Amino acid sequence: MSKREQFEALKEGDKVWVESHRHGWSVQTFKRTTKTMLITTFRDEEHRYDIDTGYKKGTDRWTFITAEIFTEKHQEIVDKYKLNHSVKISLENLLENYKSLDKEDLDVILKLVDKHK
Repeated sequence: MSKREQFEALKEGDKVWVESHRHGWSVQTFKRTTKTMLITTFRDEEHRYDIDTGYKKGTDRWTFITAEIFTEKHQEIVDKYKLNHSVKISLENLLENYKSLDKEDLDVILKLVDKHK
């Protein structure tokens, strides 16, 4: 199945995986296709991609931004990112409030740290 056929099979509101060699990835929302373009939205802005190649329209030749069909592999990347972000925020909160922890909480944290040395 070609990229064109994959993009034309999308329904409005479906997820589209967008990857950039400079800025990582994002998940955008499919809006529509035209004869030559795939149109997505992200943060209330429309983005246009070539329907045959998936490359973003209007970028310079050194910028490579491509759109793909959102797959289970992409969902795993998103889930891992969300988990890591949640853990990071929790650890930052823990660092700010460590003086208010009781002995049992501190023992649990020390066991966790020892386990991963």
